Amino acid sequence: MIQAVLRALFFGVYVVLLAAMVWLTRGSAENAAPSSSAIAVGMLDEAPGSVLPAHDNVPLRDAFSLGGRSVYPALKMTAQEDDQGQLLEFFDPVGYAFEIKAKGPFGSSRLLVGIDSLGRITGVKPLELKEARGLASALIKADFFWESFKGLTHDQVFLSSRGGKIPEVAGGVEAVERYSEAVRLALEEALRVREIWNAAAMKGRRSSADLEELRDLNREAEQPAAEGPDENAVS
Repeated sequence: MIQAVLRALFFGVYVVLLAAMVWLTRGSAENAAPSSSAIAVGMLDEAPGSVLPAHDNVPLRDAFSLGGRSVYPALKMTAQEDDQGQLLEFFDPVGYAFEIKAKGPFGSSRLLVGIDSLGRITGVKPLELKEARGLASALIKADFFWESFKGLTHDQVFLSSRGGKIPEVAGGVEAVERYSEAVRLALEEALRVREIWNAAAMKGRRSSADLEELRDLNREAEQPAAEGPDENAVS
């Protein structure tokens, strides 16, 4: 009799403890930060051309660095005879693609942004999204969101609720804000690149043989100017 009572008492305590553990575990899970998801969307080696206007070169091969950021130029070729009747090929930029990072709570997402020579967006392609699980997948499928960037200029890349033309994605307003900011940064970088290429064109560096010189010109532009002696320094 006593053993039966003890077994019943032990079983009752076990059930109570088990129920308490389940309740505590559920509470911890509900209060925990959402799990993150890193989704690789596309390969860079086949992506630049997909966000750029029509071009005659291989943007990945002609890429150069600007401020530590890779730039993939879209070039159109034109032919022209010189004074000796020789046919010369010239390449002029019609657009640029930039790999841009958008920092978020789960890491940095990577976007590829294409921009034409007039400063209009020609395409935005996600390369890797690091967001809360579920949100990344939703953004991947939201083609309307990425397509909404096409044709926009810098002052239009804001949420529609802020007077811009970027639609909001349910549950992802903060992410959309981050991506919009990253795209605006790409547009600003494009302005710098245009200035460099225009300077190169002014010096006649437009032929296919001069692409490396264009990269050199860019590197020269990035180097800080040498500082002269400080007249106020004490010797």
